[in-house]
Amino acid sequence: MKSYCLLLLTINYFLLTIPCFPQDAEQIYKKVNDAVVTVYAYDSYNKILSQGSGVVLNDKGWVVTNYHVYNGCDKMIVRHNGKVVEYSNIIGVDADKDILILKIADHTFPSIAIGNSDLLNVGQKIYAIGSPMGFENTITDGIVSGLRILL
Repeated sequence: MKSYCLLLLTINYFLLTIPCFPQDAEQIYKKVNDAVVTVYAYDSYNKILSQGSGVVLNDKGWVVTNYHVYNGCDKMIVRHNGKVVEYSNIIGVDADKDILILKIADHTFPSIAIGNSDLLNVGQKIYAIGSPMGFENTITDGIVSGLRILL
């Protein structure tokens, strides 16, 4: 059975799947961890308003995260393994689908390939890497419990 990495930015709206073919969680984590970042949003007083996970999409420094992380903030930074990078501009926004693509100035982060969610099947094993509640880049596993089409 194929296993998949599922980088979950929001349960309802957006996922990236990376075919990982029979690999264990440790191998998958080593393969994609450096492309998963934490995004912090600050107000004008430099107080953290929100925090979320992001994924580096390409060698141009594009990072996809959730729009709600950004909404209402004055500045954002991207962090990974103690390295902090301010974003240089916003590439795209879809508030309805809760997606934000921003560009970071540092292009040294590796990118991750976007998979094909049509290849997912209910019951398949998946992995999620993210930064819940400030615990940077943790991994968990589960199964695809259902599929739905987003319009």
